[in-house]
Amino acid sequence: MITLCKKQIEEKYIKEKFIFIPDSMRFRDEDCYAASRRFLKELGLKGDSVGWSEIDNPSAEQLETLFAKAKTEKMRIRGTYELTLGPEYESEWYEIEGAPLSWASQPTERENYEDGEKTFYLCNIRGYAMPRNIAVTDRTLCDFSCFREDVMKAVCEKGFSGIEFLWIPDVGRFEAAQYYEAFPKVMIPWCFENIYDRLDYDIKAKDFDLLTESSRVIAKNCNALTFSLPLAVERSLLPDCDFAGIYSALTRHHRLLARKRCRDFLIEEGFLKPEHFVPIIVSDNITVQQAKPLIRMESGKFTPVTQKVKDEIEAKYKKHYKKVKPKRVATEKTALQILCNAKKENG
Repeated sequence: MITLCKKQIEEKYIKEKFIFIPDSMRFRDEDCYAASRRFLKELGLKGDSVGWSEIDNPSAEQLETLFAKAKTEKMRIRGTYELTLGPEYESEWYEIEGAPLSWASQPTERENYEDGEKTFYLCNIRGYAMPRNIAVTDRTLCDFSCFREDVMKAVCEKGFSGIEFLWIPDVGRFEAAQYYEAFPKVMIPWCFENIYDRLDYDIKAKDFDLLTESSRVIAKNCNALTFSLPLAVERSLLPDCDFAGIYSALTRHHRLLARKRCRDFLIEEGFLKPEHFVPIIVSDNITVQQAKPLIRMESGKFTPVTQKVKDEIEAKYKKHYKKVKPKRVATEKTALQILCNAKKENG
């Protein structure tokens, strides 16, 4: 059992990862890379060509052995510790991560929309290049997740509140499914987070005392450590609707949050999988001291799209649907690629 932001969490829901490199006290060169690779090999660990390695769910004993060997051989250990909550952990709210997109689905050039002194940079897409099996994307295309048209309609018909959708102009040559960027109507003013923050000034090794034994070993012994922990939100800040947003001033990430009932609906309908959602810690009356090693972060300023810009997009949408685009016919190469991808996804 660990405690984070006053919330007790059973260890069976916790996933840990330690990404690190054993480093000599000298300039990184081929001899140094070879020393790092040898160090890992002697511990039975795999690494890349320069010596980076990672351990999933490391035990305290395994880590003690690693750091003891580093001390004996006068090697520095620097790296990143990640603690995440598995999809089995039940929360009141979740961050929608969506499904990752490949490079082939990247947006075309972003377009500027002016409204007085405000400028909005919105992307266009080639709809036919979007993978057909992805219903809700990650943040590759836009600030927030993008929903395929059928998912957008299902969310609206279900009556979920706190969200609006803006069509993403499709500049592709072929007929394709359409996508919409999701915008939360309510932004949460602040939260507790620590995404790849550094263990040094405000955060000390003792701040990991209530976390796992492995995290305490890493925090105590690692020479240069960054870390990533789950997002935590004060319950009183959460709105009385189904979706909300956070704009992280620390990472400049826009986060789209959804209540558990929205998550369950999207999974039950087959639009997303449990791993596409990240549980959020929700707790009451969290003090800054109780939140450590998380830190309080004010949300950055988020400017919603104005009505003038929405009208411009709507005019483009009407124009788009007047065009008749040809259906894309798969070449033999494309068909084989789709078949290979489907086999990989289905094991």
